Amino acid sequence: MLGVDIDGDIVNVVEVKETGGEVVLFGYATAKLPEDMKSDTVAVGTVLERMIATRGLAGSDAVTCIEGTDTFAKQVSFPHMPDSDLRNAVWWEAERTSPFPLQEAEFAYHLIKEVAFSDGSRKVDVLVAAAKKERLQERIKVLEAAGLTPVGVVVRALALLAALKNDIPKDATTATVLIDIGRSFTTFVVCEEGHPTFIREMRIGDADFTESICAEIGVSPEAAELLKRRHGIALKEEEQRLLAIAVHEELEQISDTLDIWGDLRSALGEEVEKEKSEAKQVAVAVRYPVERLVGEIERSLGFWRHNNPSKEVAQIFLTGVGALLKDIDRLLSARLGAPVKVVNPLAQLRSGSPTVKKEEIEATGTAFTVAYGLALQESRKYINLMPARKAPTRPGRLNITQVGALFVAAAISLFAALLTVRLSYSAQISAVEEEGKVLAMKNRKGPELVQRLKRAKASLSIARKAWDAVPDWREVMRKISEVSLHGTLWFRNLSFEAASDQNGNPTHYKLRIEGYSYNAQAVTSLAVALSHLQEMSDIRTESLLPVTLGDEVFSRDLFLFVITGKLRLKDWQRFKSLNAER
Repeated sequence: MLGVDIDGDIVNVVEVKETGGEVVLFGYATAKLPEDMKSDTVAVGTVLERMIATRGLAGSDAVTCIEGTDTFAKQVSFPHMPDSDLRNAVWWEAERTSPFPLQEAEFAYHLIKEVAFSDGSRKVDVLVAAAKKERLQERIKVLEAAGLTPVGVVVRALALLAALKNDIPKDATTATVLIDIGRSFTTFVVCEEGHPTFIREMRIGDADFTESICAEIGVSPEAAELLKRRHGIALKEEEQRLLAIAVHEELEQISDTLDIWGDLRSALGEEVEKEKSEAKQVAVAVRYPVERLVGEIERSLGFWRHNNPSKEVAQIFLTGVGALLKDIDRLLSARLGAPVKVVNPLAQLRSGSPTVKKEEIEATGTAFTVAYGLALQESRKYINLMPARKAPTRPGRLNITQVGALFVAAAISLFAALLTVRLSYSAQISAVEEEGKVLAMKNRKGPELVQRLKRAKASLSIARKAWDAVPDWREVMRKISEVSLHGTLWFRNLSFEAASDQNGNPTHYKLRIEGYSYNAQAVTSLAVALSHLQEMSDIRTESLLPVTLGDEVFSRDLFLFVITGKLRLKDWQRFKSLNAER
């Protein structure tokens, strides 16, 4: 059996065989997809076919998974009820919480356990999963393009659970957390008594680490992969201080106009700029995506702990290609308050082929965890979102009775077709008569149509004036950027809102600038400089409030400011000369 994990721009394949309760590893393969190929199912299938042939994998049946916003999985609880009522209850609960209509998805559920209470009442815990049919068909087409036979499509969390099933304790008093840092997504699963009770997927993964290193240090993606494994987050004293800085939500909102890396280096002081060693450069480069990931995991685990205050997390298992980032397990353990262990389930398997290299498996086997789980029967044992297909049947010979029946059926079909044609002509004649009546009524409404055309012409005139009044925004931003400043400013928001008179004719644009600064004098200098622009008017400082960013490790006082004004239309008209020629 082949497990095929298509995760962003990476395709991982694992082939195993289950015999007598033992799992034997027969091979594995991985490949990176070009950017322009990820959405082409045929091209991805071709790459997958070449991978299988190159690595000598012999399996023909395959299971794949689906992740992201096009799928979901969760546990829900219901009072004990008959099976027919339970299916309806599960459907409506899933429809209520699903991110997409269940009519557009394949839906399945599995009864996990039944719990009896001391008062005689009972409840059932149910695992629900669904995925959009369109995405399912895309993954199935990839497998078929590679010459494989699709036998299952499951959600990513269930594949992860299948891969680590033997490592998860069945203790009822504690919980186990599974975290798989994939290429594009991170899967977070809380297991109680061996069953998933809380599942969440986060749109951040190993690709974010690689992109940050490439952008910050200026190396190739291949070199970035080596740097991640060699240095990682470098948990020395200085790196701990860097990684402990919580990036404020306001900085995320203004990331489009603010060079976050450069500004954070300035805020941390000159000593960070002097750190030129390779290890420290990597630590600085990955700090922002690492903080995003750790923050998302902290919030997910905090939500579960809030709803389950009596249970403790006994162990956290970390897998995936992102687990190869050096010291990420130590950082998670410190932040989550529980032991974190990087797990490599493939290293425990017996090899069934000389192509399986023990050194490779021990070094990078954890990156194949989901693909390994997909290849196991356990991943699709209870929930398989594979659309049902009718088995082909071999046609047999027709006897005389069947031939006669077919002749009669053909004669009836011909008579029905002739009757349909006659009725169609009658319907067309009636439609033409009705259309004539409608046109006659419209001709009597000529004056009303003239008035409507006049009103439409007036509306078009107002729209044309509004269009002609649109400034050349590049020129506007150029003049604003050339304003001389006396201090450091960060723009949080810069917006222009069109204002019109009572007839809808444009009069001016309202300017609003929001941002941060270390001192109030810099804000005042900006407002004065803007007021000197002949295109601007009514420039004023609406707000100047002190705020504090950071945490107990590092904090800095800033001023949150708001500057408003007006942008005159007569001084900026993009199409003034064009209208003159008209």
